Amino acid sequence: MVEFLMGAAKQEASDILSFQLLEALLFRVQLHIFTGRCQSALAILQNALKSANDGIVAEYLKTSDRCLAWLAYVHLIEFNSLPSKFYDPSNANPSRIVNTEPFIMPWQTVQDVKTNPDMLLAVFEGKYKSL
Repeated sequence: MVEFLMGAAKQEASDILSFQLLEALLFRVQLHIFTGRCQSALAILQNALKSANDGIVAEYLKTSDRCLAWLAYVHLIEFNSLPSKFYDPSNANPSRIVNTEPFIMPWQTVQDVKTNPDMLLAVFEGKYKSL
């Protein structure tokens, strides 16, 4: 599905195709998380955002969708889950994105940050370089 949407986006870029591509990508990541394969979920999202290959998914996303994908990547690194704000709270299964509003990372104190701060900074810097 992701490859099909990338092919369609090559021919005609649109907001709808960009969102559908983001949703398909995150659904695939959700399935891996749901089945307990967080490392493979992380690899899928990482490859989609910053792979050295010519056909990375991020190239076909609009800027707003690319930002959401990067924030989802940071959230996955830090919390081993995708942001719950994206999804319907009444559905615990992998599902469609219902909310694309910006969200705040749920860090309250410095002790809440599990990942090396230098690594997080590098991930955020990687995001801005790709926009």
